[in-house]
Amino acid sequence: AQLYEYSDIYSPYQYRLTDQEKNIISMLIASKMFSPYCVFMDSYFKSDGDRFSQIDVIAVSKHGVFVIEAKDYNCWITGDSDHKYWRASYYGGQKESLYNPIYQNRKHTSLISKLISDQRVPVYSMIVFGDGATLKDVHGVPRHTYVVQNSTIIDALRDLANSPATLSEESVKNICKIIYHSRIIPDNA
Repeated sequence: AQLYEYSDIYSPYQYRLTDQEKNIISMLIASKMFSPYCVFMDSYFKSDGDRFSQIDVIAVSKHGVFVIEAKDYNCWITGDSDHKYWRASYYGGQKESLYNPIYQNRKHTSLISKLISDQRVPVYSMIVFGDGATLKDVHGVPRHTYVVQNSTIIDALRDLANSPATLSEESVKNICKIIYHSRIIPDNA
């Protein structure tokens, strides 16, 4: 079978990565906090019925599973975790709504939690905006959720890495196997 590679990560998927996703993956691998074997990118999973969910990046370490939603905006971002839509305000004065990325990633973290089916495994939601975005006014970020920029993702991960490990190496390997074997290649993706 054909294997595709990006940044020492191999997969049977032909990736459709954005520049923002490439930046995140490169930072994760360079940080040495994640083995390339434990980073999954542009992954599809079966969800309700014939539907599927696409997750930008999943990274597994002894501290838990990180489900990462990449956002590539060059504007000011304002939002509240309880509101369905956030606001993107561009520097020329144009404004647009974007679906709350915390809601979006909550579906992804729930899917991964169900796949793993072990309540002891912490699953973290990370929404990562590019450095062209300014997180002006983001409120109510829930526990186990991070809304950060490229320049601060490693700081957020290091804070967690300084806490005691919650997973054994064997658990990390098992979680990676579950994720690897649960991915699908949807017909219409």
